[in-house]
Amino acid sequence: MPAPPLVTGFQDLNYSSREIRIAELLPRAFKEATGRRHPSCRLQNVSFEGRVRLPEPYTALSYAWGDPARKSALYLNDMFAQIPENLSEALQHLEQDHSSIRIWADAICIDQENTLEKGQQVAMMAEIFQRASEVLVWLGPGEDASEDAFQVLRQLGEAALRLGGQRRHVDSFAEVLEPQEIVDRGIVDALMAEWCPDNVLCLDIDSAQRVLQRSWFRRVWVLQEAALNDNVTFRCGRNSISKKVLWAGTQAMTILANEFYARNNTTAHSALTVANFISRRTLNFAAQAKTNSYSLESLLMEITSNLGECAYQATDPRDRIFAILGFLSDSAASTISSNYTKTCGEVYIEVAEAILSQTRTLDILYAVSGPKNVRAMPSWVPDWSIAVPSTFGPRNVGRFSSAGHSSCSRPILTSDKYGNRLLVLSGYSFDSVSAIMECQWDPQWEMNFNQSGCALGFIEALRNFGRQHKTAYLSEADRMEALWKTPIADCDTFFDVLSKTRPKASPRMRHSFESFVGTMILEDNERRKLASAAYIQTMNLQSARRRMFLTSKGYYGLGQETLRPGDQIILLLGGDSPFIVREVGLLGYYELIGEAYVHGIMQGEHLKTKPLVERFIFC
Repeated sequence: MPAPPLVTGFQDLNYSSREIRIAELLPRAFKEATGRRHPSCRLQNVSFEGRVRLPEPYTALSYAWGDPARKSALYLNDMFAQIPENLSEALQHLEQDHSSIRIWADAICIDQENTLEKGQQVAMMAEIFQRASEVLVWLGPGEDASEDAFQVLRQLGEAALRLGGQRRHVDSFAEVLEPQEIVDRGIVDALMAEWCPDNVLCLDIDSAQRVLQRSWFRRVWVLQEAALNDNVTFRCGRNSISKKVLWAGTQAMTILANEFYARNNTTAHSALTVANFISRRTLNFAAQAKTNSYSLESLLMEITSNLGECAYQATDPRDRIFAILGFLSDSAASTISSNYTKTCGEVYIEVAEAILSQTRTLDILYAVSGPKNVRAMPSWVPDWSIAVPSTFGPRNVGRFSSAGHSSCSRPILTSDKYGNRLLVLSGYSFDSVSAIMECQWDPQWEMNFNQSGCALGFIEALRNFGRQHKTAYLSEADRMEALWKTPIADCDTFFDVLSKTRPKASPRMRHSFESFVGTMILEDNERRKLASAAYIQTMNLQSARRRMFLTSKGYYGLGQETLRPGDQIILLLGGDSPFIVREVGLLGYYELIGEAYVHGIMQGEHLKTKPLVERFIFC
């Protein structure tokens, strides 16, 4: 039988009646009767206008698009179409023998070549997933022992929810627990007694870890798709598990692993890696987003910072903005629309200006880091297409107040005669960068203290940097404290759950530093690695994509990897951490390089010199 023509169009949608397309996935019997080898769908236009519920239910599919070059065939309205391979696998698993099912999937129901339609439909996606009778999350085919993993996670999740229900004195575990409730000592002890009898961990963490590392968990769109509907089922091959149980099982697995390895004084298992952190963050968000309120600024910072190189992914960098608009109700978000006719730079500029105008804080400037992927933007606009390093000082972290407790001066947004957008802010000059340490810390380094390598080279460079320069610190003890606290931005490795901050570096961090640089003599490589772990983990977070520097006045600092000698350090009114800036051109404009940690001025010490307030124009 000859192949049908390739699909080139869709029936137009009526935007005024808020139409979407629903696909009818035809049964296997139809495929066999027609001699087709691929799934078949028929599209129907359906209006949301004036309807609380649609006359017929539908299932919304959430999946990872995968490699755009890997396509599979689909019969769409009896025409031949190409869809992502991962979606084709999902449809084959969903096909019924003799009955059709109604589904919504973006690659089928949205004309991806129609920019206007794509923007209009993307703006409705939150409602599409919210109105679905079920959201089905397709993680991929059943492989890598996913059957065993789902069984482990289901059993753990049901046990954690049951124990939580008992401690709440309720008969059912239908309610979603808060994350801190699973950390409850009584629940942890009960789980340990059940899953770790006689100090033997009775769960296969590796297989569960492989499922949690599937690409779905890193898609930025999934935050909306899995969060807005209570009836969400995760499917991997033929196995399925509810959102609530998967969330509780993942939380419980991580806590059990932490507890087990802490009790046995061994290094953390692979279940506690950054990849697992991403999946846990995604599931936490999906489980609680309906009960929390988010501003555009807070959600952007939440999904882009503190993730190292493992940030959420989007095929189109504009989707890092468009994918979260469905959650938001603040005034800044209300001015942004899913408009794919705008360039990525135009979208990011629009978002930064909306946040600065509405929030009257400088927190969004802490997301500025370099180098940028999106070039056609002012320096003060964050590039959300790349992972943002962990920030030092936004107010939601609350550790620093380098400019005192001053309020942010009203940001002035204007343009030069060429149409370039400028930001005008007030603040104080402090100093300039005079020297930069030659070696930059890389979180990907393998730690081995028994032989020469990158980490040992960094340790030697740090020692040399501390010896070579005269500093502003009054005693040798003060200088040493500045030297070991600067690479970790005076930050402890543990997060304070109650205050939601990372506390200042503790004496145990000093001991961990001494193990790291080798001033504490330990018998073997493994013991030194274990003793250094706290300092290394914190440096992985704070020093990633940053360099240590010395100011002209002799202060140690940590700043963006793109800084240069001669760059200036300023304190902006309303800011928590200093900023590094670079003067450009002859008009007195500045390029914003990014935030900095400067040891000795982070609590407002510079204000005691009574500096003059200056105006800074950023281009």
